Amino acid sequence: VSGQRFEFQFAELIEVDLDPFSHKVIINHGHDRGIVSGQAVIDGAGIMGQVEDVFQGQSTVRLISDPNHALPVQINRTGLRTVAFGTGDTAHLSMPAVPREADVRIGDLVVTSGLGGRFPGGYPVAVVASVDRRAGQTFAQALATPIAALDRGREVLLLKPTAVEAVSPPSE
Repeated sequence: VSGQRFEFQFAELIEVDLDPFSHKVIINHGHDRGIVSGQAVIDGAGIMGQVEDVFQGQSTVRLISDPNHALPVQINRTGLRTVAFGTGDTAHLSMPAVPREADVRIGDLVVTSGLGGRFPGGYPVAVVASVDRRAGQTFAQALATPIAALDRGREVLLLKPTAVEAVSPPSE
């Protein structure tokens, strides 16, 4: 959604849980600070994940590396849209739906596409690390390295779309 505005709020990581089947962190803000489920979470470099469970004084954030996380992305250089999936490894995201003949190169910047409404468009997500174009396959298998410090960061920024004031017609 072009022109959408966001509020930003700092929080600190208080726990990191990198179980192979679930990549989550806990932040020190919750309902008490207006945090809501679904909010995008970034660090100084790029997208980290999104708020999943909100409690009184803390919230759980599912990282983009979580094997159950999918994120609509695009290749910054070409605009090619695809989806990046968590692999259970903080060093890799999988992009399995890249057309085999698509112009995707090692080193390409992967950014949020803005589709789906959870993440604003254009935020850095990862850098393409490998592209496997096997003969006879419809899609290339691309791997990308997340830019955010998924397992090393201390401070995060939460994004929340601001409510746009609706202009109501004058009452008669």
